[in-house]
Amino acid sequence: MKRFLFVATLLLIVVSQNVFAESYEDNGFIKKGDLEYMVDFSDSLKQETKSFWVWYKPEEYIELFNGVEIRDDIPISITEKINANAVIDYLLIRHFGEDIVFDSEGKSNIYNVSCFVHIHSGRVYFTNIFFHGNFYKVITEEEILGFIKDFNLIKIKVNDIEKYDEDVYIFYDYGDLNKIFGIE
Repeated sequence: MKRFLFVATLLLIVVSQNVFAESYEDNGFIKKGDLEYMVDFSDSLKQETKSFWVWYKPEEYIELFNGVEIRDDIPISITEKINANAVIDYLLIRHFGEDIVFDSEGKSNIYNVSCFVHIHSGRVYFTNIFFHGNFYKVITEEEILGFIKDFNLIKIKVNDIEKYDEDVYIFYDYGDLNKIFGIE
């Protein structure tokens, strides 16, 4: 009888954890104000976080990007990329700290940062960031929003923009940070 109650209790715990883990998600996304999280768990009980994305989706972006052309084939000069990457490196360390940005081996815990760049003004609009899962419960919304606020002050100059309309944006992907930091 004790064994049966023990097994029944364990079964109830597992079922309740699965129900609780999925109850706050909407199709894998967790919305918190202007931030939307997509968490990738490494176990079926959703206890171990493998990685997580954070998207920035404020209301003003809906109007701003409604009907505009977004491209990824407009080249940015290598000098502009180096300058932008250096500023992004600085902002990542400033807002999240070296312990979060880098692991003990010096590899980046932040896999990707993406944004849209208005090609005529060079103005940047943060879209998302991709973190290692260890920091899901460590990084605060305030830190992310502070990073986004400073990130959106970056300007990236795009060359040869005369042939494009005023409403053209490019998708700038600051991805694979270990390669950017020179770590293989």
